[in-house]
Amino acid sequence: MNPTPTEYIRQTRESYEKLGFEPYEWFHAEEEPELAPLAKPLSESKLGL
Repeated sequence: MNPTPTEYIRQTRESYEKLGFEPYEWFHAEEEPELAPLAKPLSESKLGL
């Protein structure tokens, strides 16, 4: 079996363009984020993204 790859990025871009959306642009931060030290060791912390 040799499946043909789906060009989902191109298809998604074309679909959204047909709906009137602007092309996607990568986010560029103006400044670096402010980071804070952890209150306790990482092994004892809960991390959410």
